[in-house]
Amino acid sequence: MKRSLDYSAVKEEQYSQLSLSTLFVIAGVLLLVLYSLYAVMLEAGVFNQVGNQTRAKISWYWPPLLGVNCATARNGECVSRMASGQPWQDWVGRAVACPEEFPFGTVFVIDGRRWVCMDRGGAVKRVNSNLIWLDMLTSKPLYRYGTVVDVTIIR
Repeated sequence: MKRSLDYSAVKEEQYSQLSLSTLFVIAGVLLLVLYSLYAVMLEAGVFNQVGNQTRAKISWYWPPLLGVNCATARNGECVSRMASGQPWQDWVGRAVACPEEFPFGTVFVIDGRRWVCMDRGGAVKRVNSNLIWLDMLTSKPLYRYGTVVDVTIIR
């Protein structure tokens, strides 16, 4: 007696296996596309942390004063660049030295004015969980040394 093979059951099993593997491939491609989209949006700044609030102690530095204000001087003139590699002369009144936890380009809004993290400093650190130190690149102090102000961080 010959056994007959039930082709419909075999086809259903193959179809379900094919569907499962196809589903995994589609899911993998979808995850890759979503991750790529996320990376592009992250690079474009779509996920900026706007409105992240903290407080900062404020100081200022002026490279022409030399000394601790300038890492390299020649003939009485500051020839240093900021830690970001940018010339300090291009950023007067717009740049701050900020703690290392903040990448260059981080924006700090202080009293409605935008300051960009472009430099570092030995004493420019996080003071505690709610207080950072920011050193403004200005020719004259805008605040008394160590004044604590509210800051909005935009990354």
